[in-house]
Amino acid sequence: MIRKIRNAVSLLRRDPAMLAHVLRYRLHDRESPIPPMSGRMRKAPNGVSKTVADVVKAVKDGAGYNRILVYGDAAFYEAIVSGVRAADCLWASSNYADHAQGAENINRIALSDFDCVVVGGPGVGPDYRHVLRLMHAHDCYRPTFWAADGFEFCAGTLPVPAECSDADVYIFNHFEDFFGLKDPLQVKIEVFDQVTSKIEWLLLPPRRGLKVNLNEWLPNRQGPACISQFVAHPVLTRGRHYRWRGTGHLLWADSATSLHGGHDFRGPASDNEFKVSRAILNKGNLVITLPNYDLDATEEGAVLECIDGQVISSRTRSRDRRIEQLDFRNDGVDSGVDDYVGCKYKGYGASFWFSLDDAVPGPRGDHRNIASNHSARAPLRVTPDRLNGVEAALPLITGLSDAGVMLHPHAVPVSGADDPVEFGFEFDANVPRLGCFSITAFDHEGALVTAFKFEKTDVGPAMARDVLGELDPVMRDRVGLIVVAPDWVAMDLDPRGRGPSGNLVARHRSTHDFDVTEFQSCWRNLGIQVNEFPHWLSQDRMLAGRTNVFSSVPAGAKVRPAVLLVNGSGARDYANAADYRLRLLNPTGVEIVADGTLGPFCHQMVWLDEAFAEQSAHLDDTFGTLLVQSYDADLNANLIVVWRDQAVSLQHMWGY
Repeated sequence: MIRKIRNAVSLLRRDPAMLAHVLRYRLHDRESPIPPMSGRMRKAPNGVSKTVADVVKAVKDGAGYNRILVYGDAAFYEAIVSGVRAADCLWASSNYADHAQGAENINRIALSDFDCVVVGGPGVGPDYRHVLRLMHAHDCYRPTFWAADGFEFCAGTLPVPAECSDADVYIFNHFEDFFGLKDPLQVKIEVFDQVTSKIEWLLLPPRRGLKVNLNEWLPNRQGPACISQFVAHPVLTRGRHYRWRGTGHLLWADSATSLHGGHDFRGPASDNEFKVSRAILNKGNLVITLPNYDLDATEEGAVLECIDGQVISSRTRSRDRRIEQLDFRNDGVDSGVDDYVGCKYKGYGASFWFSLDDAVPGPRGDHRNIASNHSARAPLRVTPDRLNGVEAALPLITGLSDAGVMLHPHAVPVSGADDPVEFGFEFDANVPRLGCFSITAFDHEGALVTAFKFEKTDVGPAMARDVLGELDPVMRDRVGLIVVAPDWVAMDLDPRGRGPSGNLVARHRSTHDFDVTEFQSCWRNLGIQVNEFPHWLSQDRMLAGRTNVFSSVPAGAKVRPAVLLVNGSGARDYANAADYRLRLLNPTGVEIVADGTLGPFCHQMVWLDEAFAEQSAHLDDTFGTLLVQSYDADLNANLIVVWRDQAVSLQHMWGY
């Protein structure tokens, strides 16, 4: 007890916030005793915990763990030896006092002599980090089990529908660039379908990436599948969140789509409700994946409410399958404004939707197209509170407009006629659907060209050049960027308490192959704070913008990746140019750098083979990870990949 008090006082002096964090863990553990672990990692609101009994069971259940290195104090060593009686255990410690009692110095031991390592005792946090660093330094990974309370965890999942021919998911140890953590991480990779699971544990050093190919891991997969990664560590994000997104590229027919992984671990009682406009599809299937990754769906959670068109009905999913998919057919009949598919259920794990289109018309003829995104919250039913009139908010909207502020602005680049990719948008699945917009157009140097109203009468994506179609041709040719903002007054809707949910669309100009991603607004770089409409990260981001985002990129002769950058704002008089840096890392963590400047209300499509002359040799036809950084502004950044000069995929980059 005296030692614990002394340690607490020391921690209070060094890091009061961390002491509070530890105390919250202890309080949670006392109030909610954690049952013995099963074969899966136990999740808790503030982290994960494992007991000595859990470690003993893991060692006994493992294959070939006969020579065990026990790293900790004498009490932990004795507990492991008494639990694993037949195993050959060696005691190691980082504490000089333990060496006098017979423990070996961990730094003088050949880790390759052991089948696994177990870590515990009062110094489990630094000891666990130490042994992983030793493994990295000596290029010798051994499965490492730990007994501790409240390790942080981060994880991500990315589902793949049954129809996809293949998928690659790239995972990057970004914790150094975002949280200052320079540790190698022991990572669990799992790939599973409805009947099979394959698991590997590996050591992933900081700033290193890895690729998981679905067909290599599950060559005979059945039904939909999922690729997941998990890490538990003494410290990861310092309590901020448990997100660890991978970058996925999925193939279907001659098309491709890009996604970031899901990060929903809220528990089986959490509510999920979303829908997608069927207008995203011409003829084919809309697929929705349903997660039950820990097989803990409740009886209530097995019942789904589904919308198909405007008909809402009940369906039942299996509680014995970790992943399923719903298929909604469109036989080529034109979709109306109220034609949706979607579902509502209790559970977690993040659903995704996939448009598998058999007949996208384009300049080269019809072709098959895949587009996808994660679910975005959208109620199946439009309740009266979603239709509140604008009158009460009108003074606020008018005041913001008079102050030169565009409310809920979304930037859409206007690409040149010779550019291979063009851009558009849609808000058809927003509740209610958004059809009236205020358009503010800027030229290629960021100067204001014109502002006008636009009504989107058709469903489906509206391309930027279509929006500009009624302008004078000379004026239209000047425009390089349009800022699209919902016209709440024209739609008689109160915007307070809601954020519009839409998709940015990237379309191949020669084939009309397209993909979508969650539309990242330009509610940034404002220079003022608007309390009624907070920034999604923190209010100070409205005043002092900065950029630190990433995603992984494929490489090789069949792909051409680019990053789409936009320096936008909700303030019409925004005048800040942004210096930015692109950092392209290969799988071993070696980086090359390219710098640029982007003016206000301007965009750049930066093709990586043009920004980095040595890109091909640097990535060696494998893959890379791209970081986009700016100290001057909060930039929109999206990954664009052109596949075989006929398909395009799109995914916004992220910063955590």
